[in-house]
Amino acid sequence: MTLPSSGALSLNSIQGEFGGSNPIGLNEYYRGGSLVPNHSNTSSIPTSGVIDVQDFYGTSATSPLDLSYTITVGTATITQGKFAYTFSGYANSSTPGVLGNVGSISDNSVASGGTSGTIIGSWTQHYSGWPSNITVVGISAHVITFNNTTTRDAILTGRSGANFSGLGNESWATVNGLGNAINQVGDGNQNIFFGIGFGGGTNSTELARITRFAQWLNGSVGVSRTITFY
Repeated sequence: MTLPSSGALSLNSIQGEFGGSNPIGLNEYYRGGSLVPNHSNTSSIPTSGVIDVQDFYGTSATSPLDLSYTITVGTATITQGKFAYTFSGYANSSTPGVLGNVGSISDNSVASGGTSGTIIGSWTQHYSGWPSNITVVGISAHVITFNNTTTRDAILTGRSGANFSGLGNESWATVNGLGNAINQVGDGNQNIFFGIGFGGGTNSTELARITRFAQWLNGSVGVSRTITFY
């Protein structure tokens, strides 16, 4: 529940929301401590120093649900060793697999299942031939990269895809182009894949997905696009 935003607020109510045991002491309830999580629903609670019952007005132990982020689509050719690859969408130099800056992001936070994180990449890698020769486009139609696997797993739970503004709904990959299952949860990386393993156009369904994403990104350079998980 959410604590009231005005009026009487007791220590028992605070304990009922955030847990703890008697005797109750406000110094147990600093944000980011063992009882009070650090997210936007607890932002009014101090992390140290003076703390007051009024700091808890309107707060909640439950993490907010935030299923969308907004990027400004960019494109860049990035050299990696002897090879140069073109990336489209958003990424930065710390995005695994990209190692360069592409586009920008204005709202990178997401939250679900009591956990929150940030999007550090929403991108597609293109080989030579794109967009005229679509059969040689990368290994994935699109990749969304999170800053931690816990948030990625929470976003995946109970959902099946994302809506890309200007493109529409796309389900994320559960098998690759050869029919092999993708173990996204707990697979040791921070990604959600939209299409994967379709090299050489071996899978017509995934080839059509590549085409959709390629055309969407090609027509969106410099444009803000919102992606919402569903």
